[in-house]
Amino acid sequence: MRGSVIRVLNGQDVRKYIDKNMYPLIVKTHRQPKNIVSRMNGNYFADSNQSVDRVEMIKKLENDKDYIVKPSLTAGGEKVGICRRQDSEMLFNGSLYSFSSFANLYGDDFTIQERVIQSH
Repeated sequence: MRGSVIRVLNGQDVRKYIDKNMYPLIVKTHRQPKNIVSRMNGNYFADSNQSVDRVEMIKKLENDKDYIVKPSLTAGGEKVGICRRQDSEMLFNGSLYSFSSFANLYGDDFTIQERVIQSH
């Protein structure tokens, strides 16, 4: 059956490929944005998936630098935005949030990535 998809050859556990937090572990390439911090199941991770607390997570984000934030379990660009740490708060969509409030906007699963500038 040339050109057809044979279902038996496709794994049933496809959700692992949906989680953007897992891409650096599954796809080993430097041609993707770096995850600065991730939140998985309510826990924070940084530096090659080392567990960190919220205070350490905040320290990983440089002050006054733009980052891309996105839910890690969605596709199609839903809720993707630019965020920026401003001292002890996060600027997102023109509003300042405490880190707790900012994290609550995205829930238990999201990633904050470096902002990649598109070349010409």
